[in-house]
Order: sequence, then structure tokens, then C-alpha cells
Amino acid sequence: MSTIKSIFKIKISWLLQIVFILFAIFVVLKYQRHYAKAPQAVEPQVQTAVEESIASVPTPTPAPVEEEKKQPTHHALTIEQAVICLDVENGRPLIFKSEFSKLVDHLYCYVRVNSSETYSMSHRWIYDDRLVHEETFSVSPGEQILVSKMEMIPAWQGSWLLQVMSSGQLLTQLSFELI
Repeated sequence: MSTIKSIFKIKISWLLQIVFILFAIFVVLKYQRHYAKAPQAVEPQVQTAVEESIASVPTPTPAPVEEEKKQPTHHALTIEQAVICLDVENGRPLIFKSEFSKLVDHLYCYVRVNSSETYSMSHRWIYDDRLVHEETFSVSPGEQILVSKMEMIPAWQGSWLLQVMSSGQLLTQLSFELI
């Protein structure tokens, strides 16, 4: 009788193990089927989004955030491009526009200039009619890229101006919003 009980106990434990293994296989197969299909459905959307973002990358022309351009009277200094952007990579501005989230950590002012002489130039970050940050550069003859970085905080939500100055003269002014 004890032998029958021990065989019965062994068979029950085997049965429980088999049920557990089958359940595990079922879960794994369901997981694989569910996630194996997901990349196929997502991939075209990602490709389309990447293609759209590449197609929407503007050519190096003046950005839409430029409001006005004023050149020095001596015409030895020319601003080729001036934008506010989220980043600068390989000497090019990335994601430049006129509205940014108030949650961004920092913004960049990217200015590409061409000069026939040496000048001093500054980027003036203005919020609520107050100068918040100013960065000064020495511009050498030839084409040069000047980049200033401004750390942002959410409390600075609203309208901003960035003035590009040289020798006390306003060369260009960019406006943007933190929303």
C-alpha cells in the first residue's frame, strides 16, 4: 500500500511538473508571437518618421526664426545664418525653430558669419526685457561658426530675444518662445 501511495505521489509531482512546463512553454510562445510581430508593424512607421525627419531637415538657409537682419555699415561682416536650436552637431544646427518646450535643459544660438576683418561679436540672451546671459566672441577673417549655450529653466516660460551684436550695433535679432 505504501508503494502505491509513493507511486501516486511521484505521479502527481510529475503531473504538476508537466503542467508547469507546458504553462511556461505557452507563455514563452505567446510572448514570442506578440513581440515578434511588433517590430514588423513598428518598423515601417519608424522608417517613415525617419524619412520625414530627413526630408524636413532644412538646407543651410536662414532659419524661419530670423526676424530682421542689419549689417554693419562697413559690410566687412556678413551673417550667413543665425538660428536658435536644440543642439549643434558637426558644425550644423539641429532642430531649429521658434517654439521650444519649457522643459528643455538648454538651447544654443548658432551663427555662421563671414568676415574680411577681425571683429568682436556677442550673443545677448534677453528674457522679460532683462539681459540674462551674454557671450562674446572674437571673429577672425573668413567663415566662422559661433555657438553660445544658454541653460534654461521652466520658470523662464515666455518670449525671448537673442541679439547678435558687434561694436554696439545690432546685426540680427532672433525671437523664440518657451512654451
